[in-house]
Amino acid sequence: MKLRKCEFCGTEFDAALGQCPLCGKAVQPGAAEPQPVMPAAYKPAGGHGGKFSKKKGGRFAQSPKKAKEEKQPVENPYKIPKWMMVMICVILGLTVLMGAAFAFYQLSWFPKFLGPSEPVSMQEQEAEVQPEQPAQEEPAPAAPTERQYMNEEDYQPEEAEEEPEAVIACEGLMLATSSITFDEPERFYNITVQKLPETCNEDVTFSSSDETIATVNQQGKVVAVNGGTAVITATCGSQTATCLVTCDFIAEEEQTSSEEELAPALNSTDMTLFYPGEQAPLIVNNLPDGAQVTFTSENASVATVSSSGTITAVGSGTTTVRAEFSGTRLECIVRCKLDSSAESGAEADAEGCTISHSDVTMAFLGEYFKISLKDADGNRIKGLSWSSGNTGVCTVDADGVVTATGKGTTTVSTTYGGKSFECIIRCNLK
Repeated sequence: MKLRKCEFCGTEFDAALGQCPLCGKAVQPGAAEPQPVMPAAYKPAGGHGGKFSKKKGGRFAQSPKKAKEEKQPVENPYKIPKWMMVMICVILGLTVLMGAAFAFYQLSWFPKFLGPSEPVSMQEQEAEVQPEQPAQEEPAPAAPTERQYMNEEDYQPEEAEEEPEAVIACEGLMLATSSITFDEPERFYNITVQKLPETCNEDVTFSSSDETIATVNQQGKVVAVNGGTAVITATCGSQTATCLVTCDFIAEEEQTSSEEELAPALNSTDMTLFYPGEQAPLIVNNLPDGAQVTFTSENASVATVSSSGTITAVGSGTTTVRAEFSGTRLECIVRCKLDSSAESGAEADAEGCTISHSDVTMAFLGEYFKISLKDADGNRIKGLSWSSGNTGVCTVDADGVVTATGKGTTTVSTTYGGKSFECIIRCNLK
């Protein structure tokens, strides 16, 4: 296959084509490929020449139609139509414009006249001319405060004032115990208080009638100081409650200084019993060492006395109980005011009776207190028989004196009018 080179784009293509398949330019016949020069003696094959070849209408002469067809260039089958070229150019142009527009959009270079719907860059917004604002006077500097010159650790914010809480008045006040007995100085007992109603928010204050005998702080802690008795008073609003404190000992310094001056004496020289079988102890204080005491009753039908000094009521009347030792006699008048129902053994009425202690905690070995039963009128019932559920924890005598003997919990009880009354005893000994 012969090749021809385009004069315009330099593309080589088939010589039989009349135009370049790439650029579409027509090729001038004979311009690309020179015709070979024939010698003068050369004759075309077939032996026909001379006059026959030149004669018009000769055998070898070409017809005008055929000659015209040979002069027309052959159409290129690879030629791209003009409309398609136009479409390609339009598409390429639109693509370039869209790319340029996107680049300007990213760089925020769009002009301001695009309208409010078009995005405007922050630089252009800041460049907009702002309307002139009237000049404002600068505020005067604030006066320095004390906090500005105060260390951070010393600064304390002001607390908002709280509204005062409504006062709920106290309607009743009860103590856990009505009597306390100490046998050594510096012993203490914590009195617990119950206020009625439970929502009462008034404060409870404590006071002692004689701080030389027993003191009390505002938490209810009673401390024994010296021998004697004192009354501890708890006050809450208009309500009061009292507790009798007995310090059954002599202060060590007083005992040393006046030991020779104290004479033997009875703990009581006049007592009154109200119920048959009621008992009371008779004790000789300041008894000389080694002295033996003998107790006798002048009238055993009124009251009897044991060898240890326990007096028991028998019948109504008055008698004298004597204590004799080393030639010394001490006397105690015993008055038994027994009512007829008690002497006849009539059944007592337990309705309305209350026990003085329902739950008591003791902290020291030998600590004791006195328990009692009161009738509906608040009078102490005498002549009761008390018992301890566990004597290894505490003991109780006929007069209701409960003494701690060991660690543990038990109950002290009595029966009156066919009804049983109990008190829980907790000995948390240290």
